[in-house]
Amino acid sequence: MQKGRAFHSSFFILRVLLGVPDGYFKLSAVAPQKIFKSAVARNKERRRIYEAVRPLVADAAPNAHAMLIAKKPEEEAAFDAIKADIRSLFVKAGLLK
Repeated sequence: MQKGRAFHSSFFILRVLLGVPDGYFKLSAVAPQKIFKSAVARNKERRRIYEAVRPLVADAAPNAHAMLIAKKPEEEAAFDAIKADIRSLFVKAGLLK
């Protein structure tokens, strides 16, 4: 992922590596311990990220690996705002049209 590109939004950092020879789209969700102190909060955040990305995976570019890193706790943010933020990041990165 160090060779990939980084894209920023208000809630997330998206690191993308395009042109991977695997032939499929792969995503990892990261909730840092510095931000989310308890394991329960980290797991909840990862589940929210995966749920927000699920409808986008079918349309995502193949041959790409991505990593979504949460910047700050968005527990007060609406789930629709999180989904819109992730979608705009995917468009900015060229994973979606």
